[in-house]
Amino acid sequence: MFTNFKEKFKIWLSAEVMIEYKACIYFGCILTFACLYYLCQGTFYVKIVHLFEIMMTAYFVGYLQVYFFHNFDEAEQLDVHCIWGAILCTGIYTIVSLLLNWFERNLIAQIFFAGYMLLLFFCIYLINKAKRMVDTEKLNGMLTEFKKGGGED
Repeated sequence: MFTNFKEKFKIWLSAEVMIEYKACIYFGCILTFACLYYLCQGTFYVKIVHLFEIMMTAYFVGYLQVYFFHNFDEAEQLDVHCIWGAILCTGIYTIVSLLLNWFERNLIAQIFFAGYMLLLFFCIYLINKAKRMVDTEKLNGMLTEFKKGGGED
C-alpha cells in the first residue's frame, strides 16, 4: 500500500513541477509582452494587480495543460489535439486579458497578444522537443559508456 502511495506521489509531484515550470515560463513571456505594450504607450510601469492576475492565470492554464490537454507543448509531434490545446489556451489567456483589462481593452493589442501566445506555444513546443533530443543523446552516450565499462564502477 505504501508503494502505491509513493508512486502516486511521484506522479503528482512530477505534474506539479511541470505546472510550476509552465507557469513561470508563460508568466515571464506574458510579462515581457505587457512591458513592451506599456512602453509603446509611454508608460514605464505595470500594475502589481496585473502581475498577480497574470501569474494566477498562468497557473490555471498550466493546470489545464497538464491535466486536461495532456501536456500538448511537451508532445512528441504536433497533432490536432496539440493544436486545439494551444488554440483553447490562447483563447483563455486572451479572454482573461480582455476581461481583466491587461492591455486597456485595446483590440489591436489583443489580436497581437493572441498571435504572440500561439507563436509562444509553438516555440515552447520546439524548445521542449529539442531538449528531449539532447537528453536522449546524452542518455544514449551514458549507456554506451556504461556498456563499454562492463557496468562496473
